[in-house]
Amino acid sequence: MTSERISQLLALGENIVIEFKRCGNGVEFDTYQTVCSFLNRFGGDILLGVEDDGTVVGVPKNAARDMVKNIISTVSNSAMFSPCVYLEPRILEYDGRTIIHIHVPRDAEVYHLKGVIYDRVDDADIKKFRLTPNDLLFGRRSLVQEGAGKCRRVGNLSCDVIFESSMIRVTIDTGVAVPRFIQLWTESIDGERTIAQMRSGTTIFGIRGSELKTMKIPLPPLSL
Repeated sequence: MTSERISQLLALGENIVIEFKRCGNGVEFDTYQTVCSFLNRFGGDILLGVEDDGTVVGVPKNAARDMVKNIISTVSNSAMFSPCVYLEPRILEYDGRTIIHIHVPRDAEVYHLKGVIYDRVDDADIKKFRLTPNDLLFGRRSLVQEGAGKCRRVGNLSCDVIFESSMIRVTIDTGVAVPRFIQLWTESIDGERTIAQMRSGTTIFGIRGSELKTMKIPLPPLSL
């Protein structure tokens, strides 16, 4: 996989066929849940050493080879996967950091992980992307400058609704701040100026979730 292709996956963000895993010194069980769900749906690509928002943090270089061996042995272990899977994880260097790419092919078989069938749109995935009232949605990328970072607040919902990868979901602690106030602040002169400083790009404009986390918002007392 080329650096250009990695950049494309990072720009697209997590979706039904792309998943990012931070990882530390080892491969977590949820990585295998994603492998199983990809096998049972459309296949996909998993990048280890990447935050959910696409920030590349890397995996420890001295641990990468053992992580790959662990992945291969786990997916080929009949006590874990049924039927067994043949995957070829690749250790890659990107932006000075070590990451691991796992391509999961689409397959007509139904796969089980420790006796459980995982689907890319099962409850676990819906829970991860499910919206709740008063969530704030920020445009992750847009063809126009003003679209990247544009904020909207979720109202009342009568059914499960999920958001897609071109948006960044922010859930506000209502004991600290009022979501409606934050949305209105993003539309103020100060708010628009702050978000404008986060934008990058020339033909496609975007912001990163890691930058939203650092955004400082002046909050009045909740009692007002």
